[in-house]
Amino acid sequence: MTEPGRSRRHVAQLAYAGLALTFALGPSAAAAETDAEPVIQGLDPMTKLMRRFRAGPAIDPQAWDTAPTLTWPGLSAIQFEPNDLPDTCTGLVIPPRGGEIIDLLNLGAWDQLGDGSLTCRLKIRSPEAKGARIKFFNLDLPPGAQITLGTADGEVFGQYEGRGLLIDGEFWAATVPGETTFVEITIPSDQRDELIVADVSELLHEFLDVLGPARLSVSPDGPELSCHIDAACELAPEDPRRAAAVKLHFIAQSEGYEYSSSCSGSLLADADPDTQIPWLLTANHCFNTQYSAESLEVIYFDELENCDQPRRAQRVVTEGAGLIGASSNSDVCLVRLAEPPPFGAAFAGWSSSRVNSGSIMAVHHPRATRKRITTGAIYTDSFCFPANNYVALDISGGIGVMQPGSSGSPMYNNDGRVIGQTYGYCLNGGPLDCVNLPTMIHIIGRLSSSFTLLGLEPILNGPDPEDPYEPNNSWGQAKEVADGLHDMKLRDADDFFTVDVSASGPAVLAATYDASEVGIALTLMDRFGATIQSVDTGNPVVIQTELDQGRYWVQVHRKSGQGGPYELFIDFNTVAGDVTGDDLVNTDDLIVVLKTFGQTCATGVAGCGDVTGDGGVDFSDVRLIFETLGYDRDAYDAKSWKKQAKTIAKSLKDEIKQLDKADKKPVLTRIRSVPSAQAELLVRMLGTYGRTCRDEFCADVTGDGRVTRDDVRIALNEAGFNRDDYDEKQWTKTITRFFKAEIRAPLSNYPYMSETFALRILTTLPPSPPPAEP
Repeated sequence: MTEPGRSRRHVAQLAYAGLALTFALGPSAAAAETDAEPVIQGLDPMTKLMRRFRAGPAIDPQAWDTAPTLTWPGLSAIQFEPNDLPDTCTGLVIPPRGGEIIDLLNLGAWDQLGDGSLTCRLKIRSPEAKGARIKFFNLDLPPGAQITLGTADGEVFGQYEGRGLLIDGEFWAATVPGETTFVEITIPSDQRDELIVADVSELLHEFLDVLGPARLSVSPDGPELSCHIDAACELAPEDPRRAAAVKLHFIAQSEGYEYSSSCSGSLLADADPDTQIPWLLTANHCFNTQYSAESLEVIYFDELENCDQPRRAQRVVTEGAGLIGASSNSDVCLVRLAEPPPFGAAFAGWSSSRVNSGSIMAVHHPRATRKRITTGAIYTDSFCFPANNYVALDISGGIGVMQPGSSGSPMYNNDGRVIGQTYGYCLNGGPLDCVNLPTMIHIIGRLSSSFTLLGLEPILNGPDPEDPYEPNNSWGQAKEVADGLHDMKLRDADDFFTVDVSASGPAVLAATYDASEVGIALTLMDRFGATIQSVDTGNPVVIQTELDQGRYWVQVHRKSGQGGPYELFIDFNTVAGDVTGDDLVNTDDLIVVLKTFGQTCATGVAGCGDVTGDGGVDFSDVRLIFETLGYDRDAYDAKSWKKQAKTIAKSLKDEIKQLDKADKKPVLTRIRSVPSAQAELLVRMLGTYGRTCRDEFCADVTGDGRVTRDDVRIALNEAGFNRDDYDEKQWTKTITRFFKAEIRAPLSNYPYMSETFALRILTTLPPSPPPAEP
């Protein structure tokens, strides 16, 4: 449709991003015309709304009154020109005084709760801020510990465990309304001696209230127009067009500043009806970097309950995303959210067909305010935009208007499917106001072009043939899986399975994944949903336990990445020592253990020699397999074992012949050099002396994170050698004899420790220091 009076002399104005209006003028390759139906319901039934402080300011106000307050520098600490900032800016990032990293643990007030756990409280204040976000430079909490961020009334806005929102411990925490953020760190009683890190490097000072109940109707760049139409007045709450549209809040960088900004966006369905992957569509000029995606907050349900009624009381914010792709050619940005949408949200349907006529509707959040709609007709006279990748919305015959903050909002066709996202507007040189609406058109980046530019066909057009158990995204959708090795693909937030155990006995579950695509956590639950064991470290991720007969649930959780293939191994009632999977313990199993010595691997998976289940193959596994075969190493002294080892080697002559040349000598050496149980810890300790370690396979028995003389002293005492019982000459003679008999041979399996240095560690061990004076 062409409106009379419009011509190419009209002035093009891009008002939504404060950036130059640039387009790619080359032709776009045609994409296959496909579409997806909307999905009406979100995934997560409000779990975020159940987060609580352990002893928050509303419960124990006296303790919080005396908690230290860290006052952050205000906006006056940085020099900035308001005109340099985009008109969607809502706040500025401010470094701490002196630019030093802030250790929250040293600043807070520590206390012990009734159950023996420790709590650290402090307040972070940014004067006159409407809200604040703190950036963790490094967060590292032990199991069961958590850090909670909230307000004086006890409402929680951010709660994190382990390494936090991202796996490296560095991330932007959630926005907390007001000028003061209440911080509570709790440490379980059994974890109080573990390593704890909570360092903060920056703070975002919000001068607009994007989360609180009172939204500003005036921004630094002008008022919210009076001709906006509330979405609640035209669309029902469950209408996918309304339920899929969201407000976005994120950190961006431009012109030497780091600031927060607001845009609009929409959840996007894919063509696979069995999955609900949280794809989100917005505009490239809003953000187009992984840094901004990781900082993303998605604000749901910021809208009126019904037309002319108060705002919905329940707004939900999810955090974090991974960038899938972005292009300035059609101003498109697609991300995958790190957290599932809340119950009541919808995934919008879409169409990749090229649309050139008909009625269309945008659902958006102008000026970071509540949800509005704008309607009109498609306009194709490209006087201010190239028609190949863009189209426009002519609002002269419709209702509503859009402003900065509306960028990235979904544009729906007559069938309620997304055909693009909002870019900017063009008007006849006058101001953006309700009077000039008849001369205004809004520019839309075509989804049909974005499909080709970003290669969206394989992303949005599932189902995926590598994922045969879908849908299994929740407890109720769990699929039964048998023992054995299974090829899977984790595309949603979770995969759920059920397993049936026919007889009581040992159980092994292992998930092996491509870390460049996905990170995985594994949880085993009983039939009531209670967690038996949960593991989120290692690759493979391994659970080993004893199970009674019955049915169990397995949850495979995507903790990082965009999703990818993984192998799920399940094994019940494996015979102890059977590493070949033939339900027998024989010389074949012994050869596997000897070949894989020194490796870390998943117990129960064929080809792995970890019999003891400590995550690594060492002499304890060799000793156990020998014991199963009838050779108890601890019944022999060093001299008699060497004789027995020759006999064993002869019996394995045929098996050893079949080994690669590089494996033959190490296997024979390991047979001869198996230490007794008493000597084995000392051998492993000397082999890793001086190393820093935190895993179960580490020989750090003192728990200080390193293998030192103190650890060696303990191991010698357990082997029957107390340094304090000997003078220097006696000690050197005794320990040298023991070293040559029991330590030297097995130590040769640790190539990074020389025999001479290891003996020196033992012979120069001083007597225990005298006890400190009381």
